[in-house]
Amino acid sequence: MAVAALRRPPVIRPAVSDPITILTQAIANGQGQQLIDLITAQIEAKKSTNQPESTGYDFDLSGGQAEVMYVTFRMGPRRELVFKIGPETKINDAIHCCVDTWTTEWGRFWPWELFFYLPCNSRIDYYATMTAAQLGVENHDLIDVFTESYGG
Repeated sequence: MAVAALRRPPVIRPAVSDPITILTQAIANGQGQQLIDLITAQIEAKKSTNQPESTGYDFDLSGGQAEVMYVTFRMGPRRELVFKIGPETKINDAIHCCVDTWTTEWGRFWPWELFFYLPCNSRIDYYATMTAAQLGVENHDLIDVFTESYGG
């Protein structure tokens, strides 16, 4: 009977989901090197698959789609607005939002103030004449941006 009184009930700890707490506990328990090796391997694996780096954006209009393009509207030095746009998204929404946010004294953007990026993060020159097939897109949203931005 005396032995049973000395036993402590097991301590039930809630599952930790905070990444910082998990890392701190792993390092405190002597698993720091294993953790570093694991993270390094994951970073190297990502680099070896040539996955494109994510582009920062201000507005996500992609609706959660995997294939996206980034449209950057610039006006003046260091002033830009980046939209993440999916192929099913009407790109006109981005244009209207941008024009409402930043307009010139004439009430519109000039063509040279617009910069376009494909899903692979390569920039498209506004003045280069390219078909949708050359750009690797099947819809004409990108072409519409060229037309509407040029015509006001």
